[in-house]
Amino acid sequence: MKRIFLSAFLLVYIFLLTAEVVVSIGNGNINNNQLPVYGEGLNSFTQFIYLQSELNIADCQITKVSFYYNGNWAFNTVNNWELFLGHTEQSYFSELDITQWIPMENFQLVFTGILPLRNVAEWIEIELDTPFVYNNVDNLAVSVQKRTFTGSAQPTFRSSTSSPTNRGMVSRSAFNFETSTFPDPWFRNSNMPNVILVFESITEPLISVNDFIPPLHNQSLQVFATVENVTGVFSVKLTYWVNENETDKETLNMIFQNDVWTASIPPDVNLDGNRICFKISVDQTTDPDVALRSIYSSLTHKYFAGTTLISEIRLFHEDNTAKYNGYITRVKGIALNNQGAFSDRTDNDFAIQNGDSGIRILGGLSINATQGNSYQIIGKIIEDVNKLLYIYPTSDIQDLGYELAPKPFLETVLHFTTPETAKYHESRLIGISNLRLAWGNFWSPPTITNPVRTTLMDDDFRVIPLISIPSTIGQYPADMHFDLVGILGRDDNGFHILIRSSDDFYPTGVLNITLSSFTVNATTDATVQIKWTTESEMNMSGFHLLKNQSNNLENATQITNSIIPAHNNSNVQNYTFVDSNVTINKEYFYWLKAVEYNGTIMHYGPVSITIHENIVDLPTRTLIGNVYPNPMLGNSIAHCDVSVKENETAILKIFNIRGQLILEYNEISEGNHIVTWDGRDKYQQIVPAGVYFFQFNSPSFFGVKRMVFKK
Repeated sequence: MKRIFLSAFLLVYIFLLTAEVVVSIGNGNINNNQLPVYGEGLNSFTQFIYLQSELNIADCQITKVSFYYNGNWAFNTVNNWELFLGHTEQSYFSELDITQWIPMENFQLVFTGILPLRNVAEWIEIELDTPFVYNNVDNLAVSVQKRTFTGSAQPTFRSSTSSPTNRGMVSRSAFNFETSTFPDPWFRNSNMPNVILVFESITEPLISVNDFIPPLHNQSLQVFATVENVTGVFSVKLTYWVNENETDKETLNMIFQNDVWTASIPPDVNLDGNRICFKISVDQTTDPDVALRSIYSSLTHKYFAGTTLISEIRLFHEDNTAKYNGYITRVKGIALNNQGAFSDRTDNDFAIQNGDSGIRILGGLSINATQGNSYQIIGKIIEDVNKLLYIYPTSDIQDLGYELAPKPFLETVLHFTTPETAKYHESRLIGISNLRLAWGNFWSPPTITNPVRTTLMDDDFRVIPLISIPSTIGQYPADMHFDLVGILGRDDNGFHILIRSSDDFYPTGVLNITLSSFTVNATTDATVQIKWTTESEMNMSGFHLLKNQSNNLENATQITNSIIPAHNNSNVQNYTFVDSNVTINKEYFYWLKAVEYNGTIMHYGPVSITIHENIVDLPTRTLIGNVYPNPMLGNSIAHCDVSVKENETAILKIFNIRGQLILEYNEISEGNHIVTWDGRDKYQQIVPAGVYFFQFNSPSFFGVKRMVFKK
């Protein structure tokens, strides 16, 4: 009995050894920043050679390749590794022949994807998309094309000195390489990366499923597969199941035609939102008269049928891992930013949103995405090591044209920095009110060429970083407050807000001035009368007025030749200015520029008006003005100027800092209005002192103003 058991154990052990063979080449400790890839924020193209004498493995295929990373930097943003394996009689690269690249027709593409590197010294294992059958006659050639790293740091891999020398060649560039034309070599390298190659027996069938596009709603999916390295009598089957219900599987017999195996997953399965998984299996008998048989299965292929809402993708297990990592999906959404505006990983990087959810589009096929346009994306859902969820496009991206931008979701810093709640809002448009600089005296927001992280905090001293503003806005004092709109992002350092332009960034003041009104009116002689009232002034130099024919402060023209002096006292002050340089039937936007003695500048507005001959037209745009007085004392009345354009109605809601609704003004009709609030809630109770938000909403406009209520 013991002898029988031992024999069985040895048979199993020998089978395991022959089923998988591990070959390790190199044990040196040389740091190599050029092979297998070159770092430092550039694309690289490399080739290097391992000798047949170092491998000497017959009748096997390579299924895994591992390189030893030194862990000197964390690179979760390495993108688009393309790994090629091939055969070559060449054993080194000549110093005399700069064109001695190994021809790419010698290679087979075996892996494409994102390869994150942690700040840990470890073997980085690459499981090949397509196994490579090694002939054990020629040398093994390896070629890697790598897209851009983030930053200027240089990751290094552990290597050994090679013999003969110059068994590696490297080229680097700021541009992507084309494998059809070789770049000039930048460097030859005699230090070969330490490597582990996993070989498996090629006696098992090789099952490959052709690329596919998820079917539209209620349409069939034609699946094509190839089967290689199979002998004897065999059949090929496709087994599928719906919505993870593996207890209710359906199996189809695949038909061999035109050199491929094919079967169709029926239309009634492929309904919008359904999740379908399928496998291809080979049922093989070496002798039809013998009952013994072997069954081999492919990897599981997963896809969403029809068109999927992003909210259905952004779901998570209890351990916070994505439920649908690896699924192929079709989604539609509005681009929240121009492609490449936040290229911390790749130039093909933008966020889309539909409904209340957003997701990043990262890597893969490229399109010149434009903020505000709607796109259809077909690609693979991927969750990286930081649990950042994105879609890697695998098919052409369709531009569906301009659509109305989604409205930002308003919440607190705590909500947007707590992983349990923030993960559902990541990559969507969000808004936060009443933030200020976390430390320092003066600061300039970052620019696209200098994307430093600027940290803001709320009144509860909770902080959130602000990055990648595309244009410099200016300098502000440390106690300046801001309202922000942007895309909620996340990287190695946590959550942050991506600001797309100065329009997403609203300075709300430091309260050296209390402005109670700022209005424009048409006069009977076709001029514009501009009025503003302050409740108090302190340390103010005075005022200027700016004008533009579009709602764009950045290129507005100053219409005051000299500063209008401030009075600097606590009494109510009224100011008037007449603009006679206007044209009939044109719309004008006006801003009030308040200048302090120390040079600090605040802008109020805009307010807009269109002049007609002796007729004051309805507003052409729906807008909300400032809330005044601000701060509001307990015995005063708050005013808020609002404008509603023709054929619209609007709603004004007042919220407290917790997001609770205090009061609501419904059905505000077209025209210019002043909404008043006496500090009471909908139950006519005086509200507590604190920060309150006036949210103004119509079919064409969404805006929020902040006000401080003091007792």
